[in-house]
Amino acid sequence: MFGRFIKIIKSSINYLFKVLHYRSFRAIIAVALVFIIIFIIFYPPMYSSMDENEYLSTALLIKSGTIYYDALDISQPPLTIKVDDHIVSIHPPGNALLITPFLYLSNEAVYLRSLFLHLIGFLFIYLIFTHLGSNHVVFFSLLYLFFPAFVIQSRMLMSDLPSAVFVLGGLYFYLSSRRAISGLFWGVAFIIRYTNILIFFPFLVATVWRCINKQLYWKEAIYLILGFVPFGLIGCIYNSLAYGHWAHL
Repeated sequence: MFGRFIKIIKSSINYLFKVLHYRSFRAIIAVALVFIIIFIIFYPPMYSSMDENEYLSTALLIKSGTIYYDALDISQPPLTIKVDDHIVSIHPPGNALLITPFLYLSNEAVYLRSLFLHLIGFLFIYLIFTHLGSNHVVFFSLLYLFFPAFVIQSRMLMSDLPSAVFVLGGLYFYLSSRRAISGLFWGVAFIIRYTNILIFFPFLVATVWRCINKQLYWKEAIYLILGFVPFGLIGCIYNSLAYGHWAHL
């Protein structure tokens, strides 16, 4: 009896994989549209955590041309520190920078940022598995789109989702041998979360190693570095202005 039950489960899973085997871009677009409609119907009314409050208030500061809370009449969220005579956020600037453009639409429009990034991540998953030649591209793409943690993050202003999306973007362009764009995406991921340097560095080492062994041209490593460096400099400049030292983490 138990063995028959296992066979039924396995055959059901195999059937599901056969249904989702085709790489229908139309299906991807249709599902994305359904997700957007559901998102709009249940549009987030406001932020739900202190971190979101801090990211949003930092974005408001950036929009006003400063990074210091004491320079504007904005209430200070708990996640701030005082450095010399200024009060600044404890977080890197990347996530707030990604929120800022949506503030020019309206304060309520900021949640469209997370929806937009979630759909971009959805596209990257589709492209990565397509590039790898997977037989289950649509299945894994839908798994990403409706994975509960990502669905929750798509309704928030946290840094988790943008960090993951730009890491995925860097991975896709690296696999596609577009090193400069890959470095650019990982550079943005770095200023969202400084710990993302731990993702960029192994790929850089692997690329340099392959160049040493003459499996790649040295321009591959140079392009990867050139893509990353501008955002590395932005992080260092921000640290110097906010915390008084370029290497503050």
